[in-house]
Amino acid sequence: YPQTPAERQARREKRDRQNINVTLYVASLLLVAAAALFIGTSLPPMLRFAGVCAVTALFYGAGFALYARVPRLKPAAVAFTGTGLALVPVTGLALYNFALHSGPAAWLITSLIGTAAYVAAAVRLESRVLVYL
Repeated sequence: YPQTPAERQARREKRDRQNINVTLYVASLLLVAAAALFIGTSLPPMLRFAGVCAVTALFYGAGFALYARVPRLKPAAVAFTGTGLALVPVTGLALYNFALHSGPAAWLITSLIGTAAYVAAAVRLESRVLVYL
């Protein structure tokens, strides 16, 4: 059956939103990979650790701020927060390699921080994607 112009417009908007979300998630994956590669650079170890921590916190915090202040950009906010959450294990690896040098302690700290961050994001952002993780 033929679609009405309103139905065509709704399908187009849904497809556009899906394309934007896919692009955001691919970009997030690339940022996580870049952070993992940053650990292997020749900068001083504490600077590498601080850099990974800062990037993780910035993405996580920027996602929350964007979600609260700009309703139109909620998909981008969820992607930013998701990127910060995906960087938590990378930060844990940096913690082990550059600061703590104790595998069990680094794992415990990373697990506690990561769990708290995931719970906070799932509750505040009300995102199905984050809840499933």
